[in-house]
Amino acid sequence: MMRSLLLLLLMAAPAAAQSRLVFAWNENPLNAGWPPCSKLVVRKCRTGYTLTDVTKAMVPVVVSSTIAQDASAYTLTPLPVPGVHIYSLTINARGTSGIGIQSVAATVRVDVPRASQRTKMKSSHRQK
Repeated sequence: MMRSLLLLLLMAAPAAAQSRLVFAWNENPLNAGWPPCSKLVVRKCRTGYTLTDVTKAMVPVVVSSTIAQDASAYTLTPLPVPGVHIYSLTINARGTSGIGIQSVAATVRVDVPRASQRTKMKSSHRQK
């Protein structure tokens, strides 16, 4: 795996009355020279992203392996069950030989509140 394919991953935690998680990321400057793959660009290029729920490390669950190669965000709906969740995002790419590779995963921890907590947060937010 090439370390130059690392991602910077930012996460918007679930807020009051939120019904989805929005994952947003920026490209690492080290892989700025890796454009999206195309008919003309078939080596050293990005083919897409894979988002995986790795909360249970022994049983990872791929959320989506078809995130577009030029995407910088992904929305997960509905919210997962309350509790702590860990997600990883990897770049799918073609290396200098044209063979498929994946980046080292960028991970983020998300604490999804129970619905009653989200309702309380929403109510207190309205009073302000």
